Amino acid sequence: MKIGKNQYLLAPQVAISATKIDYRTSFTFEGYGVYLGEGCQYTIVRGQNRSALLIGYIVSATDTTETTRLLERFLDDVDDDARNIAECTFCWGGRWCLAFTTKKGMHVITDACGLKQVFYYTFFERRNVTIASQSRYIAEIYRLPVNKDARSYIETAKRVDKEFSWPLDGTLYDRVKRLLPNHILNEGENTPIRFASYRLESDNVAEEMSSLLRRQMYNVQEKNKCAVTVTAGWDSRLVLSAADRTDEKLVPVTLQYLNAKEDCLDIQTAREICKEIGLEHTLVRCSEISPIFKGKYYEHGETPHDYWIQMSQAIEDAGLEDYIWIKGSCNEILRKSFGVLKNWQVTDKLLCRVFDIHYDDYSSTIIKNWIKDAMPFYRQHKINVLDLFYWEHRCGSWLAECLNEADVVGEMFSPFNCRAYIALGLSAPDKYRVSPDYHLFEEILEENSFCLKTQINRGRYSSFKSRLKCMLKNRLPLLYGPFLNSKPLR
Repeated sequence: MKIGKNQYLLAPQVAISATKIDYRTSFTFEGYGVYLGEGCQYTIVRGQNRSALLIGYIVSATDTTETTRLLERFLDDVDDDARNIAECTFCWGGRWCLAFTTKKGMHVITDACGLKQVFYYTFFERRNVTIASQSRYIAEIYRLPVNKDARSYIETAKRVDKEFSWPLDGTLYDRVKRLLPNHILNEGENTPIRFASYRLESDNVAEEMSSLLRRQMYNVQEKNKCAVTVTAGWDSRLVLSAADRTDEKLVPVTLQYLNAKEDCLDIQTAREICKEIGLEHTLVRCSEISPIFKGKYYEHGETPHDYWIQMSQAIEDAGLEDYIWIKGSCNEILRKSFGVLKNWQVTDKLLCRVFDIHYDDYSSTIIKNWIKDAMPFYRQHKINVLDLFYWEHRCGSWLAECLNEADVVGEMFSPFNCRAYIALGLSAPDKYRVSPDYHLFEEILEENSFCLKTQINRGRYSSFKSRLKCMLKNRLPLLYGPFLNSKPLR
């Protein structure tokens, strides 16, 4: 079994003694064997009766000290039962998973949006836990059988959607699950526990959010050559507004996908933006997939997506593997693209329609169980169920898998992958987070003095059909819900 680039496995040493593992780095941590693939970053800190293993990297929005010092402070502050985990990691950005020990045993969390994949398997009788960046690593160690319903689901999902995903925590194997964002896995417990975000009160939400973006961008640019993906939309513009645009290491990039014309909206708008702010724009053209790269990509990924291969090969072809790719991912949590549907309208079928999930008994069961847990959580913490589903499924499963596959060529960063930023954004009223105007994002751009002449998503909402859809989903949820339910399921 080969541990791929930027991938990892942590398991009880007794469990892996009979498994032949191909890895780049290995060591022990609190009685566990840890195996890392090429390029996988890690930091270990040991304190009094406590220890922490970080896999990946942290970019703090409030602290420029080294990762070691951040982890030392974390071990000092975290409760033995880790109930204050959200507060202790509130301003951490980056892409990481954290395994740490207290008097209560081992605990595992992932970054705010779950972009550093964590799959887990537990020995309930032994109080042990195994985690990995891909579920197949765990399945191979324990020789776990494939769930036939799960296999049927993913095979059909591949046929009907080029960007297919597993629903929430689903995998091919019954007892291997994905650790979703907002959840902590505690050693000896049956299932992870969802925790609430530490809440902020602010008189100027946009000002606080723009400050968080600027500080994270400063910290990541200080240490890395950065390629910023620029498109026609809001998210990449927000990233660019927070960046140090005088940094010679900053390269604005747009990918030209296969079959996309050079005058498409994303490319045209990106060029206009760069011209307006005085930066040189780089267009990276995706080429036909080479058999050699496809072989490497398929060996690296667990359920590889043919549609996503072109993005990774383009990075390699352009010689940009050593750059950290800064993307606008995760900000979509704050964009109410599904409108202002009411929580009582949420069903498994509606979620499958809204989020393009293949619907069958397998996905329906997983989503129904999630709704059952999410509803009381909403009532207690006032986080909209659809916002929460976008956060935990669309980011924690679909997006995390996309980035995991891209690890074959390099690392990425999103300044929106920060619990403080998301919590502040979700505190804003719905009317500031709906299309077509997205007033919250307009205010952030104003705070960053980045109000350009180049239009955002030029022409996207100009047709009668698009304006009607905006009115339906943002003002008439009682009609929009039945409308969605009238559409056929995939």
